[in-house]
Amino acid sequence: MNDIRFETQLVAATNHRSNNIDNFVKNTMQKIRAKQPKQNFWRWLHARPFGQQLAFGVLAAVVVSVVSFTSYAYAIGSNPVDLVKRWIEGDKIKVEYQGRTFEYGKSRNYSDAAVTALAEVNTVQGLHARAVSNLLVPKNGVEYVTPPAAQSANGVEYVYPFFATVTSVDATTVTLHKQYVWGDKMNPSHDLDETITVPLATFRPFIKGEPAQATASVGQLAMIYTDDFVRHVIGTPQVNQETEYFSFVLTHQLDDIKQVAAKGQLVDGKDGAIFEPNWGGGSDICGNNGADTCGSNPISQSNSQGLFVSKIGPSQYNPDAIQYGEEVPVNGSQPKDIIVRFVTGTITAIDDTQITVKTSSGALWHFVYTAAERAAFAKRFSPLKVGDQLGGMALESIYNLDNRTIDNAHIMSLAR
Repeated sequence: MNDIRFETQLVAATNHRSNNIDNFVKNTMQKIRAKQPKQNFWRWLHARPFGQQLAFGVLAAVVVSVVSFTSYAYAIGSNPVDLVKRWIEGDKIKVEYQGRTFEYGKSRNYSDAAVTALAEVNTVQGLHARAVSNLLVPKNGVEYVTPPAAQSANGVEYVYPFFATVTSVDATTVTLHKQYVWGDKMNPSHDLDETITVPLATFRPFIKGEPAQATASVGQLAMIYTDDFVRHVIGTPQVNQETEYFSFVLTHQLDDIKQVAAKGQLVDGKDGAIFEPNWGGGSDICGNNGADTCGSNPISQSNSQGLFVSKIGPSQYNPDAIQYGEEVPVNGSQPKDIIVRFVTGTITAIDDTQITVKTSSGALWHFVYTAAERAAFAKRFSPLKVGDQLGGMALESIYNLDNRTIDNAHIMSLAR
């Protein structure tokens, strides 16, 4: 996956008290391919080129290598005919363009412009993922995290990216003419004719993959993502929710893009639609903890050693953790302001009540873990010691984001 927000929110939707959770995590860690879309917020999983079965990992997605976009991954102003190569392989047409491979069923036909349009859209999806990851990194005393699903302005429904022309920019707002939605099989792509205004302060424009002035986008077609975040002033309890608009100016015409957009149609009973099977990437920035990197988080490793015990044996998941996310009843009394924060680092201290972990930023996180729990762990594995790598997920209130001491009830998982 490309979307770090998706990973943290997908984890937050997991019923970690289930007897099957360990099997679920193992399966996702082994990159089980996604099947049919769900009719809920987790459709984020399917905001990818249609027809593509994505290999994904709930945890691994935050530790894969960073996608590098020093420039657009397609030639701007070049003749596509000189760049696109096709060949037949079995029942598929394979297409090579700028070192990238696409494929589609032989019963379909796509122009060169459609191929390069899909390359552009996929590139923009990666650029969006990078922009979100960069926003999560604290800057100027401010950090952003994803909001609890219950507090999201958009609720639990995924907001599909749309294509719009930037019609005007003034001192406080940006006006957009929405023309098309990039959908999937459950919500097919479709035309729009709607004009909206969004705050200039939360409009984040990019041209050729680089940040730009909003005025430079006027009159141009852009692919726009709508994302909710919680903005936190570090060192204070001050938080507020913002909806950010990530806008990426395109070089292709909308008609070219429509050729490759998901419309839910079948050909000869098969999908056969064009897609890019090897496109993807992610970020090693820790989910909802942008000050740190989680490139080697043990919770994403198949050979990790869980610090807890479930009904079926050793587990990285804490059976005593509070309910959160979709576990919390709508009318229940449990807190609905909890998010999942990923943490990984080196153990620097161990005492009878807690384990201290130093992360990549130098921050010290303290996880309550008693001497009795350590003794039980040592019966299953070698004893914990200073210098070990430890990773986990902490459950924290968005109103207490400066906290670095995690009690037992707020430890979702720990693993070495």
